Amino acid sequence: MRRDPDRLNRAVLIILAVAAIAVGIWGIGRAAGWFGDHQPDQPLLIPSVADYVARNAHWFWPVAAAVSVVICVLALAWLRAQLRLPRPASTDLVIQAADGQLRVQGDALADALRDDVTTSIESVQRASARVAGDNQELDVDLRVEVEEDADLNQVRGLIESEVLPRFSRAACVAQITTYLDLRLQPAGRHVK
Repeated sequence: MRRDPDRLNRAVLIILAVAAIAVGIWGIGRAAGWFGDHQPDQPLLIPSVADYVARNAHWFWPVAAAVSVVICVLALAWLRAQLRLPRPASTDLVIQAADGQLRVQGDALADALRDDVTTSIESVQRASARVAGDNQELDVDLRVEVEEDADLNQVRGLIESEVLPRFSRAACVAQITTYLDLRLQPAGRHVK
């Protein structure tokens, strides 16, 4: 199960914001003379730190640059993760009956379809599904990863002639519109 990153993002951003505000206030206070009259004219680094950096300049600055590059790469990875849009969740299916209605969770239907595809078609390595709509017209987004030597026409034919009709009967759906995405999976990468 994937954890929701919102809580972690919020905590990290609050910590970074508080640190940035503290450094900003310290810089403004130092320039304004809040810490004494001689502070605005003093160098930012204390003499012992400045001497250490000067004595070790041959390795200090390359290490500082490498650390900066690592921080930038991590920041870009984090930003990419934030911009990745999640796949929309399946919608619940409401089946009208003479004596009321039955609500079936869309994720349960999607899981059942996914399991049927992976177990009934031998060359399928992995599948994912999403359903949306109602019992009159249901949209199915089906992504299927198959072995690279699989016959795609045969896989498609089995999905259309066996899996989807079985799913339609089980879900009591009159019409299914299917968006099928078949992907070849490289040999040696078997995920079930």
